[in-house]
Amino acid sequence: MSYQHLGDAQLTYVADMAPVVDPTTVPGQLLGNGTGTIQGPGLNGTLRWSFFEEDCAWDPGLLQQDRKESSDLGRSVCRTYPRGVIETEDGALLQFEGQGFALRRDNDPVWIVGSTVRFVTDADRYRWLIDVLATYDGTFNERTGTATWSFHAPNA
Repeated sequence: MSYQHLGDAQLTYVADMAPVVDPTTVPGQLLGNGTGTIQGPGLNGTLRWSFFEEDCAWDPGLLQQDRKESSDLGRSVCRTYPRGVIETEDGALLQFEGQGFALRRDNDPVWIVGSTVRFVTDADRYRWLIDVLATYDGTFNERTGTATWSFHAPNA
């Protein structure tokens, strides 16, 4: 199966932002919420997202200026459940939900992330995404609260 590149997202954690979805409807615990942009051959627009996780050893000093270095964080793999909404430049709304994993290597604040993604939309131009399982892969920096995700979908 071959995949097409939909776009690259730049995401930023936003403190005190309300969740994009009801946290009681998603497995795991809410890690945070934020905003971002996506640019690419298939999707261009803005994002609002919420990120849920299970069994992650996130840095306890996440996003704190006065954090102390921790030598016991080590290697970690956890389950992730990203949720969000993309508003495209042409006015379409696409809801997405994912299920994936995050991996941190020894004491590195940058996590490697990946997920299978399901889209839901009423927009005719993007309805084909309802019938495919897309993916994203990228990174999340727990010290800066920033992430990069690259979205892909199977060729029709």
